[in-house]
Amino acid sequence: MLELTTDFGTITVSKSVISRIVSEAVADIDGFGGEVYLTNKKGKELKLKNAGGFIDNSGAMEIDMSDTGIRLRFFVMLKIGMSITAVTNRMFDYISDEILAATGMTPDEITIVITGMYAKDGRASKNIAKRNIEIKR
Repeated sequence: MLELTTDFGTITVSKSVISRIVSEAVADIDGFGGEVYLTNKKGKELKLKNAGGFIDNSGAMEIDMSDTGIRLRFFVMLKIGMSITAVTNRMFDYISDEILAATGMTPDEITIVITGMYAKDGRASKNIAKRNIEIKR
């Protein structure tokens, strides 16, 4: 649980709420559905949904609370040829807006780590170029 104390009281947010926002950003952000995948630190692709809805992937993310807001670090894999700047900027904006709307807290720092780039013919391990590109906002 994440807690932030304000003049109005204490705000408590589950890490699974933040995890769901990130999963929605990866799965549903305009133009990137099916081309950006959430991974763990080692670059292994994570499932986002099952029959019951979004899966809690908060264990594969680093979600912490600072004095001023939420610090978030998560890992993705992109399709070769995609603009890293365009993808990460859209994800930063979407996640920041959704966290603010859902919790009333602003993200203090969001870090996206690109663990790999995959070829257009699939995400099998032989078609993934390992990367370790970290982008912060």
